[in-house]
Amino acid sequence: MENLKDLCEKCKKNAAEVKLVLYIEGKKKIMHLCKVCAEEESMGVNMPPPSPPVPKKKPPLLKPEEDLMCANCGFKLSEFLRISKFRCEKCYESFEPHTTKILSQYHKASGHKGKVYTGVYSPNKEFKLKVLKRALDEALKREEYERAARIRDMIKEVEKKYGS
Repeated sequence: MENLKDLCEKCKKNAAEVKLVLYIEGKKKIMHLCKVCAEEESMGVNMPPPSPPVPKKKPPLLKPEEDLMCANCGFKLSEFLRISKFRCEKCYESFEPHTTKILSQYHKASGHKGKVYTGVYSPNKEFKLKVLKRALDEALKREEYERAARIRDMIKEVEKKYGS
C-alpha cells in the first residue's frame, strides 16, 4: 500500500491521511488528501458532473418478414418483444419458433410453466376468420407449409364452431 504520510495532493500543505477513490467517466482516479480537503471533495466541491446513465439495450428490431402474427387475436411478435406479454392463449403457439428461445433466455426453461392466460378478449367470427386468413396468406408467402396447415385447421375449427 502506498505511503499516506506524503503531502495532500490538493492543498500541498497538510499530511495526506485519506485515500479517496473516484470513478470519473469509467476511469479510476486515486487521490491522497488531508482530512479537510477530503471533506470538501466528498461534499461535491470541485467534483465533475456525474456521467449520464447508460441506456438499456433495446431488443433487436425484426425484419418485416420475421414479424409473426397470432392467428387468434392478431397480436404481433414485435409487440410481444416490446411489452413481454402475450395477448391470448394462442399467442404462444403462433410465435413458436421464437417462444422457445425467448423462454429459455428469460426463464431458464424450455417450455411454459405456470398459469395459462385466459384473458377477457373474445373476438367475433368475422374478425377471427379475417386474422386467420391473413396469417395463412403470410405463411404461404414465406413457404411455411406446416404453419399454414395448422392455420387452415384453425379456420375449419372456427367455421365449424360458429357455423359457416
